Amino acid sequence: MFRFYIIFIFLCVVVSGVRSENLQPCNLNSSDSACIFKKADDLFMQQNYELAAVEYERCFYLSSSKEISYKALQQKAICFKQTGDYSKAAATLERIAEDYGDYYQIALCYYLSDNFQKSKETIEKCRLYFDTLQEDMLLLEILTLNEFNDYANAEKTAQELALRLKSSTNKDIMPYIDKLYSDLPKLKSEKTARILSFVPGLAHIYANEWGKGLTAFAINAAALGFGVWQVLDKCYITAYLGGAGLLSITYPGAMKNGVYEVRKYNYRKTLQFNQKFKQELIPLLPLR
Repeated sequence: MFRFYIIFIFLCVVVSGVRSENLQPCNLNSSDSACIFKKADDLFMQQNYELAAVEYERCFYLSSSKEISYKALQQKAICFKQTGDYSKAAATLERIAEDYGDYYQIALCYYLSDNFQKSKETIEKCRLYFDTLQEDMLLLEILTLNEFNDYANAEKTAQELALRLKSSTNKDIMPYIDKLYSDLPKLKSEKTARILSFVPGLAHIYANEWGKGLTAFAINAAALGFGVWQVLDKCYITAYLGGAGLLSITYPGAMKNGVYEVRKYNYRKTLQFNQKFKQELIPLLPLR
């Protein structure tokens, strides 16, 4: 019993020593070997970002200092950015979001991860938490609204940005904005596509996919024609298996694919407009 008691005391002393050593505050550039961030920084400098992220999380868990915890998660988010995992970077920053810069980075990371809904929600939070949005956040809001095809609000925000920049730099970019938003992409209606898809191939043609549309129509017409022919020939089993059976596969598939082709068409048009916006307008903006 005495032996176990001595072992227990020894372990407690060792663990306490390790914790106190690890929790010594320091900055990331410290050369102190006992620095809480030393191991994580070494892994980061070796570009081992996955393990560095784990180590920064350990620093966050062990630390009782708000400043160290904040810095640990900031560095962890940078690790995720380095690996291109912007979604995890945003989720990490959300745990410590305090100031405007944090929310901008969260919105930007969600945008880069193609999670435009979360990016939009974060920008809306900023509008509630802070008096005004800075130019960088306004630009991000424009890009996000463009992704949702919400061009009316995107243009309104772009005009707000243009006025803000004109007052600070005397550079008028309003003509460029007016020109861009006067040539909006002409998108197809998914509702119309669903109606047209009852006739196989029509939704494809509506999406300018003539080859796919004619192919879908031909396949379904062939299946229907074969089934009718077999019924007229009194070959009911063959009509059921070869005609109705095949049609039960090709017809729903053609309907779904027709709507999908319209979505692809809209996506391409939206992407072209957004790329044009980025290539023509963003270089004119004197943002940091």
